[in-house]
Amino acid sequence: MLLEPSWTSVVSWVVLGAALACNTPAVNADDNPNCDGIPTGIDQDVCMGKRLKATPGTEIEAVMDIAKKIRDPMVKGEAVSSWVEAHANQIPPDKGQKLCSMLEGRDGAYCQRRLSSPHLK
Repeated sequence: MLLEPSWTSVVSWVVLGAALACNTPAVNADDNPNCDGIPTGIDQDVCMGKRLKATPGTEIEAVMDIAKKIRDPMVKGEAVSSWVEAHANQIPPDKGQKLCSMLEGRDGAYCQRRLSSPHLK
């Protein structure tokens, strides 16, 4: 005996699928390099962190502008420290100091060490 779904169960599955689709973010950080349309919060901070890390080493002013927009200290610390480690040889000392001073506590100290010792990886 084969059970055929009733119309109410089919409609229920469609409504459930639509409700779940509404809860997923409309904008994906990986597909949105400018982070446009991502609501303020951790998702936007993660997107900005990815954008910061993808910025070329010659564009430290852009990195500082992006870092100012990241609110979560852990996301900011990871993004800035990673960028400094990757581009330490290209960063003018005064600008690097300013960038590292945007970080708190151990993140700032780690950033300073990476900046002052680019040959140590």
